[in-house]
Amino acid sequence: HNSGTFQDSQKNVTNKKTKAKDSGCYQNRHATDPIGQSFVVDAQDGVFVTSVDVFFSSKSATAPVTMQLKTMYQGYPTQKVIPFGEVTLNASEINTSTDATTATNFQFPSPVYLQDQTEYCFVMPCSTTDCTIYTARMGQKTLDGSRLISKQPTLGSMFKSQNGSTWISEQNEDIKFDLKTAKFQETSTG
Repeated sequence: HNSGTFQDSQKNVTNKKTKAKDSGCYQNRHATDPIGQSFVVDAQDGVFVTSVDVFFSSKSATAPVTMQLKTMYQGYPTQKVIPFGEVTLNASEINTSTDATTATNFQFPSPVYLQDQTEYCFVMPCSTTDCTIYTARMGQKTLDGSRLISKQPTLGSMFKSQNGSTWISEQNEDIKFDLKTAKFQETSTG
């Protein structure tokens, strides 16, 4: 059950309580080491995801970043990228901020259908240690120091991997993100 709310053209599944962490994607000698975040679709009849906003604190001057929507199996990300669920942004398209207020929008080439009451994830493989994103960790203070993070904003987990296929779940840490969904209007003609 997601704690996000519906707004006209988007479903917010946002972690407003953020803490800058070294939770980026990076590369070892053999393969990229992605980071991911799971979430549950809690909307009758499912949703059509149009894009995902992620909040970066640093980026590479040259390396692109990819976003993939993937299925989950037994609580872990799979290798299966959902059709139309992959987009790559050039380094120049990645926005950064020092306070987690500026988003980078990963817009998919076509709306991606996700079923109701189903767990999915987004994964971000990249080929550099220069990218860091904002996350929140239970028990730590918010960026502005005004409060302690005492609960998770969504039903989901952050994942880290050293090879893109074996995942470690971070039960007390989540990526700050906004999941944007399409809102369709029915029209009829004569």
